[in-house]
Amino acid sequence: MGMVGRRGGLLGLVLLGMTCVPTVVLAQAGFYVTPSFSFGEVYDDNIFSTASKPESDFITRFTPTIQAGYQSKPLTVLGRYSFDAEIYAKHPDLNAAQVRQRASAELTYLPIRPLTLSVNGSYVQTQTPSELNVLTELQVGRSRASSLSLAPSVAY
Repeated sequence: MGMVGRRGGLLGLVLLGMTCVPTVVLAQAGFYVTPSFSFGEVYDDNIFSTASKPESDFITRFTPTIQAGYQSKPLTVLGRYSFDAEIYAKHPDLNAAQVRQRASAELTYLPIRPLTLSVNGSYVQTQTPSELNVLTELQVGRSRASSLSLAPSVAY
């Protein structure tokens, strides 16, 4: 294993996965809410991302998600929030109700037919900083880290 990191150590073996996505449509046309829930089992052969004495564990992950939005001809608004709760088989001190949180918002407006104005924003908070550093994964260990992004665009 050349580079020691969260992605390098994570085998990603999903033993059990299930997603439940009921859709609730509100009374007013154009609005919608979609709650969902997923869970899975993951094996990580190096949970602390260390080169010396790596420790492995099976992790049960629960992810509730809520998505809500409004859609009309000129305007689309979408918001999404989810978090991961994890339970470790051999390292119960790492169990946490909110290991990572993700929130995003999208706004698209079409004032005239060929013109589209949009803005996308996202926020991620995690206890594994290497998840945010996807190029080098240099940050090892566990500590709280977050990322915020905003991307406006205009298309004609």
